[in-house]
Amino acid sequence: MVKTSYSLNGLTNVDIFKGISELENAGYSWFEFSFQKELFDPKMLTNSQLKEIKTFLERKSIRPACISTATTFYLSTVPHEPSVLSLDAESRKKRINLIKRGIDIARILNVPIVSFQSGYIRKEHESCSPEYVRNLLIDSIQELLSYIGDSPITLVIEPEPGMYIETIADAMSLINEIASSHFLLHLDVGHAFCTEENYLHAIKDNLNHTAYIHIADIKNGVNVKTQLMTIEQLEQFLEKKEENKYFLLFNENTIFYDGTSKNIYLFCDDERSQEKEEIENIIVLHNSKSIPFSQLGELDVNRPIYPEAKAYIDSIGNIDRTRLFSLLSVIAFLREGTHPIIGEPICNTVNGKVHFHERLGFGHIDLSSVLQMIEASSYQGVVTVELYNHVSMWEKVVPESIAYIYKCITPTLPFDKLMDEEWNRSLMGDTLDHTVVKSPYIRVIDYKIIKNSELVISYDLRFVQPSEEVIPVDVMHSLEHLLLKEFRLLLKDRFVLLSPMGCQTGFYLVALGYISKKEMKALLEKALLCVVSESVVPYANRYQCGNPNIHNLISAKEYASRVLHELPSIFNVY
Repeated sequence: MVKTSYSLNGLTNVDIFKGISELENAGYSWFEFSFQKELFDPKMLTNSQLKEIKTFLERKSIRPACISTATTFYLSTVPHEPSVLSLDAESRKKRINLIKRGIDIARILNVPIVSFQSGYIRKEHESCSPEYVRNLLIDSIQELLSYIGDSPITLVIEPEPGMYIETIADAMSLINEIASSHFLLHLDVGHAFCTEENYLHAIKDNLNHTAYIHIADIKNGVNVKTQLMTIEQLEQFLEKKEENKYFLLFNENTIFYDGTSKNIYLFCDDERSQEKEEIENIIVLHNSKSIPFSQLGELDVNRPIYPEAKAYIDSIGNIDRTRLFSLLSVIAFLREGTHPIIGEPICNTVNGKVHFHERLGFGHIDLSSVLQMIEASSYQGVVTVELYNHVSMWEKVVPESIAYIYKCITPTLPFDKLMDEEWNRSLMGDTLDHTVVKSPYIRVIDYKIIKNSELVISYDLRFVQPSEEVIPVDVMHSLEHLLLKEFRLLLKDRFVLLSPMGCQTGFYLVALGYISKKEMKALLEKALLCVVSESVVPYANRYQCGNPNIHNLISAKEYASRVLHELPSIFNVY
């Protein structure tokens, strides 16, 4: 079964101990460390802190899969700079040393993989030959591989839209040239969707060379190229009647050129200037419109369009950042409003896909085919969900993501394989001998795959011994209310039903998607801990309850405490 993992760059608003614990409770077996200022800061981490993390991990079943050193703004305010391609030796050394620090930490914490990216071709590289640039990258990688030595650590390179190593083919050419068993591919499904002509074929053809996988969804969008422009070049550009969309950046003014409609939008200052007048004289014969910058205003970071606009300018490598920032408010103007000039998200990728990590199932990638392909292959590594754009809603997307993955792959698995790996299939059905079971326990009763390929599983949550003990009606009633509230909160969209057993020995739980034993145990523990701390019975009123007078909160909490005490053996049915 696909080994599920989640990157801690999606939980940067909690400390790493809480983040790791939450991922384990959600059912993930692996996680990714990501270098972040103040959270997992390579410059600030001391040996004693690393020892504390190592001791913490030794008590956990979840394991670190990778250390990502692909920090966007850790070393400077320019995204991904400096890089292993930087021409300045001291700048390049900063990135190399950061990756080496990742290797050092990987040795201490027993992390098998360290990931990095090539970096962008910047304006400074224009005077360099392609061979010189490639040799810079190769020399940097060879230095890192020498630093790894015989350690059981694999260095992986992640192709990134817009970077020098942009496609899987770019990465494989480099991997084949270096030819080291310690240097393999970091395949990002979303990046492949953005850059590959046929992303499904590209992924399938390269899984044998892949040591690590990132996954997120990506939406289709509108490709807009950005180009520096002079007045002299503008006339030549318009004569070509380009069919693509462009941002044309002059010294002071900006043009959005729509190659489909041939409309031209000039964004300019209110005051007259020579450059502005020359541009207007050229575009006057075209379908053009002038919009003063004063009409745009500043783009606030809290506006919904900001992440899209920021992701766009971050993807452009060869233009000065100060000049690019002026595009933020232009993009907002073009994308917002009742009738936006650009109706879909804008992007700067090979295939017109928006390099913005969406929640699984909220984009246009055929993730089901991708995950089933990985499941059917000989790939032995992990699949790490990377949703750094959704930090504020991690409590929702963490369980949602693993449920989505299982939803995609479960229908393709033989049911006996699924049960053999987690649940005892012999305990399913209605033939269980109730005279020999030992409560409390949890078992799977049955499952169904409904029309939309959604997996539905029913569980037996047995609290007391059948035929020997009965939970009193008032206590059963209160436990039903208490557990109903908690499982609704914990399972969210996966919750279907919680129902008391007529024999008054436990409850039936029905949920969507596959839930591992680890996750089910964590869910029940959280629910019961909440029960024992409750001061009132939820829904116990005449509007929400058919008989609100029959409740016993004190005894309900006592039964919950009893089950909590027996949690270590909760899956031992006999």
